[in-house]
Amino acid sequence: MKLFFKRTLYFTLPLIVLIGVVMFADPFNYYRAESFIPQQVKLNTSYKFHYSLWKCIEYERYPVPNILLGDSRTDALGTEAVEKYTAEKWYNFAYGGATVPEITETFWYATEHVDLKKVYIGLSFNQMNGYKRMNRVREARDIMKQPLLYPFNKTVVKAFFYNIYYGATGGDPAIGVPEMAPDSFWNFQLKASAENYYSAFRYGTEFMDELRQIAKHCKEKGIELVIFIPPTHTDLQKRIADFSLTEENAKWIAELQSFATVINLDVPNGFTSDRENFKDPFHTKTPQSVVEMIWKRDSLSVPLSQ
Repeated sequence: MKLFFKRTLYFTLPLIVLIGVVMFADPFNYYRAESFIPQQVKLNTSYKFHYSLWKCIEYERYPVPNILLGDSRTDALGTEAVEKYTAEKWYNFAYGGATVPEITETFWYATEHVDLKKVYIGLSFNQMNGYKRMNRVREARDIMKQPLLYPFNKTVVKAFFYNIYYGATGGDPAIGVPEMAPDSFWNFQLKASAENYYSAFRYGTEFMDELRQIAKHCKEKGIELVIFIPPTHTDLQKRIADFSLTEENAKWIAELQSFATVINLDVPNGFTSDRENFKDPFHTKTPQSVVEMIWKRDSLSVPLSQ
């Protein structure tokens, strides 16, 4: 019996130590606001492994009544420029690759923690594909409900090892950085990414219903709701017609305008036709320009739908 316990201890001790270190390192700042791992290391690793887990934890600790929702195009806006124009505190609750289910669930999550005042949602036509239903926010919330299981989660453990390695070496893991030349990536986005969104497309009627529920809640609670459509390069705008989706594109904008203030920046103009303004067909090089388009609309020459 003594030998059994001894062997069991030898077997379990390394696991216990690992779990303890993971909890102490706390890759997503779940137990505490910071740990011995530098915050920048976590932002380069943990954050990119699970955007929604990182932001849901952070927002629960520091809730703000003004929020931005959307995908990477909204995430890129940050908050500094927005706060400059509005003189108010904002939280950027956008995630890379965010789907409409993730955006709507994030909205309702935010309502659980603060009385919202302003909600600006960045939405693009490609997100209205009803087949794109991934929901990492729900997964994040499930993880947060089980503090004892947090150090066992595979994403948390993976982030921990990346934290340790890159914290010790001082390197940048370059997670999410395209492994191809800019021109090649531009063409990849126009072809492969556009096909991924549009080749099999089902208009997300249920997505629109979820957005209507948000609009209804905002109206009842006196929350300012604005939906903006981020600019994409005209090369990408033309791909919508290539997949015979022009009518659906017009339909979703008209539906949005029936229940919310809509700022449509995704139109042909001098800005969207200039490749120098874009990193790739989906993303602008200067998010500050988008912030100005949204918050300084009275000084713009670009056509907007409102």
